[in-house]
Amino acid sequence: MSNINLEQLELTQSLAQKRKMTTDAFLASFRKYVLANLKGTISNEEVVSLLTIAERYDVDPFLGHFYAFQTTEGKIVPVLTYDGWVHIVNRNPQYDGEAFAFSESRVGEPVTQKKVHEWIECTIYRKDRQYPVVVREYFNENYQDASVNTQDANSDQGAWQKLPNRRLRMQAFVQAARLAFGITGVYHQQDLQQTSAVKRTPAVDAPGQQQVEQPEPIVSLKPQYVNAEKVEAFVKPLIQRAKELKAWGFLEPYLKGHITDKDELQFALQLIEKAMAEHKKSSPDEDKCQRSEEVGVDQATLDVTPVQNDETIEAPQVFNAISNSAQVEGNFGVLP
Repeated sequence: MSNINLEQLELTQSLAQKRKMTTDAFLASFRKYVLANLKGTISNEEVVSLLTIAERYDVDPFLGHFYAFQTTEGKIVPVLTYDGWVHIVNRNPQYDGEAFAFSESRVGEPVTQKKVHEWIECTIYRKDRQYPVVVREYFNENYQDASVNTQDANSDQGAWQKLPNRRLRMQAFVQAARLAFGITGVYHQQDLQQTSAVKRTPAVDAPGQQQVEQPEPIVSLKPQYVNAEKVEAFVKPLIQRAKELKAWGFLEPYLKGHITDKDELQFALQLIEKAMAEHKKSSPDEDKCQRSEEVGVDQATLDVTPVQNDETIEAPQVFNAISNSAQVEGNFGVLP
């Protein structure tokens, strides 16, 4: 029999006072919300280990931040829900944001055949570190059949079948958070369940087999906080003028000189790359289509007449100067 008196523990009293509850009421609620699904008798030592996790990471079981899980060996382990991981990350004073990257290649979810990113990458930034933590999670290493999760055992469509991209994004965030903030002693639900194999459809079939038409690669998604309509409206007339003049060299230096937000600039350059690739594909004999690397920013700026008295160069002058360096005749005119 355990000698631990949970009601008398300073740890229990501290957690109860923080929630403005009596110790007895706190323990009763804790057992209801955290221990309800466990079988057999739970020792006070095991309860203390769970209370320690709640105190260490400031997670609230009454808000669904974590729960206790019983392994097949009968061991009791704390499991953080996704809300719990998000809570821990956001309350850390060194947290400085996160970003996600998505693979262009897709795979098919076996049950619904939904197109899912082959991998999703999460980058977490810390204010006190020079380099961010970057973690990439693959769909075929994380995918679970509905039968693996007891909550979905009676259905052929569980969380990974209904929302596969969201589940993979969540998994990438959790693993990045674990590394970025050293979160130990707790589990994620995904860690306790077996994954199911997912075969990636090959791009080219083996000789002798019927070739199956593969879907076109999906273009990388735009950055999360970019005003896509604004950027597209700015870039569209530039692309049209480049096609007319059969010269692409002015685009990149012009964009770098007029778009200050790095995410908007990245998205604009992606639009240019895509348009240039499509144009070259439709007009393979055009040898005058040049990238900005071929024209060179330095070469373009050599043709710009020095401006005296700190006079600002207007957009039309910049366009004319760059067009001259690309040996293109004509006036660009005023563009937005």
